[in-house]
Amino acid sequence: MIVAIEIAIPLTLLAVIGLLVRHRKRLGAARAPFRLLVSGLALLVCGTSLFTLQLLAVDQFAWSSASAQPVSRSISVAGLVLVAISLGGWLPTLLSTSDIARRASAIDRIVRAIGRTSGEALYRSLTAAIAEELQADRVFVGRLSPDGTSVHALVVHGSEGPAASFRYRLAGSPCAGVLSGEETVFIDRVAELFPDDPPLRHRRIRGYAANGIIGRDGKAMGILVALTKHRLTDAELAASIMRVFSDRVAVEFEREATIADLAASRDQLLEAQSLAKIGYWRSLSGETSVWWSPEVFAMTGLPPAESVDLADFLALLGPEDREHYQRQRAVAFGQGARFEVDVRLIRPDGQERWLVIIGKPVPGASVGSYHGLVQDITARKQHEHELLDAYAAKTQFVALLSHELRSPLNPILGFATLLAGESAERFTAKARRDHAQEIVNAAELMIRLVDDILDLADVEVNAVALDLAATDLADLIRLVTNRTRGQATEAGLTIATDLPTGPVSVRIDRRRIKQILFNLISNAIKFTPAGGRIAVGLSTVGRDIAVTVTDTGVGMTAEQIQRLLQPFRQGDERLGRTVSGLGLGLAISKALAEAHGGHLAIDSTPGQGTTVALHLPRSAAIGG
Repeated sequence: MIVAIEIAIPLTLLAVIGLLVRHRKRLGAARAPFRLLVSGLALLVCGTSLFTLQLLAVDQFAWSSASAQPVSRSISVAGLVLVAISLGGWLPTLLSTSDIARRASAIDRIVRAIGRTSGEALYRSLTAAIAEELQADRVFVGRLSPDGTSVHALVVHGSEGPAASFRYRLAGSPCAGVLSGEETVFIDRVAELFPDDPPLRHRRIRGYAANGIIGRDGKAMGILVALTKHRLTDAELAASIMRVFSDRVAVEFEREATIADLAASRDQLLEAQSLAKIGYWRSLSGETSVWWSPEVFAMTGLPPAESVDLADFLALLGPEDREHYQRQRAVAFGQGARFEVDVRLIRPDGQERWLVIIGKPVPGASVGSYHGLVQDITARKQHEHELLDAYAAKTQFVALLSHELRSPLNPILGFATLLAGESAERFTAKARRDHAQEIVNAAELMIRLVDDILDLADVEVNAVALDLAATDLADLIRLVTNRTRGQATEAGLTIATDLPTGPVSVRIDRRRIKQILFNLISNAIKFTPAGGRIAVGLSTVGRDIAVTVTDTGVGMTAEQIQRLLQPFRQGDERLGRTVSGLGLGLAISKALAEAHGGHLAIDSTPGQGTTVALHLPRSAAIGG
């Protein structure tokens, strides 16, 4: 019976060794302690095996005789030695394994404490759990500053609970060494080892444990720190806890950075969409509602909501645009193809908008699920309209130019033919002079037409050159009004002036300002019925010197004024058939006034008359 027990003991120990080797990873034992444990068990097997051998020998070969006793005694001694050695190596191993189990248990408790939290909740629960396990007086998660000189303690847990965050200077602190890869745990006297770290000294810190929070790129992002006012009793436990959970914080830091990057990218995309006036839409198969981004609601003027019914959007379109959009959309949906359509809508507030709607099937979604973009193209449509309008205006201008050039050419050709013919001798001297004057007048008109066209060319390329010189503006106005007085008298009009008695000296281009005055007074004469009155004045208005030309003519609407200030336009297109001129006068005058640093101001009421004011900056006045 004893022999059977002796044989069973080593066999059982061998089975235990096999199980330990097989399940080493599951047990979580470190490599060195595990080897010591297995070695101790192996020696124990050897020792018990020797005892078994001795018992068998005694029983079978009667080694208990006097001659066999020395051999039996030697075997017993060897077995005792092996058992002693195994027990001596096994007990520390068991103790080491117990430490590993204790550390694993502590880490497991912290893991359960933090659970599935994230962000600040994770930091709060983690610092509180570490403080409890290490009996620490202060635990904090710190984020490294961009310049690497300090850490900002995001969440701090003190012995009395959560504490206020703070900024911690790295210079002279053990944290600097930790982030450089130096020692991470100081069992005792850490404040004495780092006298240049005031917080350690003021708080009378003795134990210190920390670990760097390192990202996947190997760069330090922060630090996890535990401080105690007592001596750390288990350095390995502290090091293990800080190492494991600094890695967990590193994962959280990177997650937060990724979320921040995504948020920044989203904000940039939304800003770009807002600047480009682009929105996003999505509709699912079988649903009549459409999801819109905020930009689309802003474009259409509909109140923001989770989604919008397609019928509400279609109600904003005119009949033709609605039919066009529905037809294009139905064809695309039927073929599973991309579509793009321009539509004009009237917002609830009455504003007109042009939108381009682009749609394409949603990848991987059910048939009929579409998404796409909406862009406000109102400015583009307006520009296209302006280009077409400008083209039509220039076409009309060419026709008007041919008419205006033919008008002076006809008298020139007619009177020249008379003077060159055989019957010219029968004309009196006065008649010949009158015919020659008609030719001169017609030629001057042609010159003015050509000058206007050349001036317009300079204006369009911003190449107006000024020859500034001191000029008496009041005297220049008298000159122009005297030259146009005869034209006004023929039209049945009177011209009155209201000018200062003394000179008004300004630095201007005399020829250009005279050109502006001729244009303004000539327009007043053209559009004022017989019996009307024209007044020309010179005064100071605020910081400007203003020349005003006021008539009692037909007047203009605001739209007609805008047309007059554009090249090739006349205020009323119907007047272009009865009133001579290319419609360039006001546009050229406006450009010449602006070249002097001034501007034109027009105030008009249909049926009551018009006042056009040429404003020149007072700085143009000599000594002003």
